[in-house]
Amino acid sequence: MPPWLSDLVHGDVTSRERLCLGLNDAFDAAFGATWPQVTAGHKAELARYALDAAERGVVGALATLCPGSRLADGCWEVDAPYSRHVAAAGRGLVLLPTFHWTGATLVGDNEDQPLLVVYPAGPGTPVLPAALGEDALAPVLGSTRARTLRLLSDPLSTSELAANLAVSPGAASTHAAALREAGLIDTVRNGRAVRHELTALGKLLTNAAGQGDTFARKGAR
Repeated sequence: MPPWLSDLVHGDVTSRERLCLGLNDAFDAAFGATWPQVTAGHKAELARYALDAAERGVVGALATLCPGSRLADGCWEVDAPYSRHVAAAGRGLVLLPTFHWTGATLVGDNEDQPLLVVYPAGPGTPVLPAALGEDALAPVLGSTRARTLRLLSDPLSTSELAANLAVSPGAASTHAAALREAGLIDTVRNGRAVRHELTALGKLLTNAAGQGDTFARKGAR
C-alpha cells in the first residue's frame, strides 16, 4: 500500500486533497469534453421513458426500457450473461441510464435501499458530440412537435400555434392532437375557441430537457 493511501485511511487531510485532485483530473480527461452531450442524452432518455410511461403505463415502459427487456409472469427479465433473481420487496426502483457502457444491465441490490438498475442507453465511449443547438426533445418527438411543446409553455389557440410554427391550422391541430394523445398537453374549449396548454407531464419534459433551440413567437419583442 502506498504511504499516501495509508495516510488517507487514517484521515490525513493532505492525502484526501491529493485524491480529490486526482479524481478531478481523471474526470476531466475521460469525460470533461463530452459531459454536455452526456447530460443532453440523459434528458432525451428521460423524455423517451416518460412518453413510453404515458402511452403504455409504467409496466409497459419497463418492458421496452432497454434491449433484451421483457415482462414474463409478473417478473421483469433482462438479458445478462448470468442468472440472478432479485426481489424489490417494496424498496422502490432507481433507473440509471448510462452512455459509457454497452454491456449487460447492471443491478445494485443493497439491503434497505432502492434497487438500482443501470442500463446502457447510448453507443458507449466515445460519446459523439451533439449538433450545435440540438433540442434534446427533437429525437424523441420530432423537431416540429418538440417546438410545439415548447411554444405551449404559455397557452395558445390553434391559429396562434399555426402562426408561430408557420404551418396551416390543420397541421397545427394535427400536432396538438398527437401531443394531447400522449398526455403532454390539454385542449380547453371556450365557446368556439380552443386553447392548448401543457399538462404536468409536458412541463416535466420541457423542464428536464432544458430550453433547446431558441425560438421567438410571432409578434413577440
